[in-house]
Amino acid sequence: MISYSIIGSKVWKSVADVASQEKINKEDISFLDFQVLNWHRSIPESLKFIHPDSGRHVDPPARVLHRLQVVLYLRANQMRILIYRPVLHTATTIMENLEFAHVVVKVAKDTIRILTYINQTSDIYRSQQTMYNYFLISALAVLFLAVAHAPAEFSQQSRDEFYMALELVRGLSSNSYVSKRLWKTIKTLKEVGPRLGLAVRHDDTSDAHSSAAVAMAGLAGHPVDEMALFSNGRNGTNLDTPHGMASDLTTLFEAAGGAFNLNGFGGSSTDMPTNGEYVNAFGQENDELARIMRDLF
Repeated sequence: MISYSIIGSKVWKSVADVASQEKINKEDISFLDFQVLNWHRSIPESLKFIHPDSGRHVDPPARVLHRLQVVLYLRANQMRILIYRPVLHTATTIMENLEFAHVVVKVAKDTIRILTYINQTSDIYRSQQTMYNYFLISALAVLFLAVAHAPAEFSQQSRDEFYMALELVRGLSSNSYVSKRLWKTIKTLKEVGPRLGLAVRHDDTSDAHSSAAVAMAGLAGHPVDEMALFSNGRNGTNLDTPHGMASDLTTLFEAAGGAFNLNGFGGSSTDMPTNGEYVNAFGQENDELARIMRDLF
């Protein structure tokens, strides 16, 4: 952990210095990532997490050891997320550094899959949610930023992991600090969403994704039923419950992934070109969305 903290101090300087993030330094990012990967390779074999996709079959380790393996693996992922995060701040930085963007999305998806796997195979996640949920919410923020700024590139490939994460969000304690921080971000996104291009399409179907559309429509200036707005279509359920947050995130994610249709491009996101022509499809070209999501990292 001393070695990890030494690397972390370098990463923190790059993350905290907002001015330095205006221009992506590919060499610095690559070198910091190299250091993190080397750190994880250097830890004792007994503390290395055996990835479920590795194909290796080993006897389950003791619970205490298994927990340490998972935490160290997720810490490496989290550090890599922090290193690559500036790439996701705008559509332009994504397209100029597309390989890096794919790396951070891949790492975030891996974090979500590991948390889901641990939740399904042991009680480690459920017994220590306070710690693990920082990793969960940070990974969720990566997927949302990527899909919002480059939906044609990331919407379809991130969908499964996004909904895996939402299933874990539903298990959050509504009184936890992480849960309250997530709700604060969702609330801000809903308030500024229409201005950023997150306008939700209206239709007559009453599916699971349509409840938060009522709130978004109201914020966009359309007349809506006031009770429906504040109940978010959930029969008076509090908006900041884990289930409510998952529902709101579902709608925001689908709105971001469908940005082309909403902005007049037509067709599905999978039909869009992947050569950078859609770089400005998502409204304003600035990092306001990134600033809103920043606290989740």
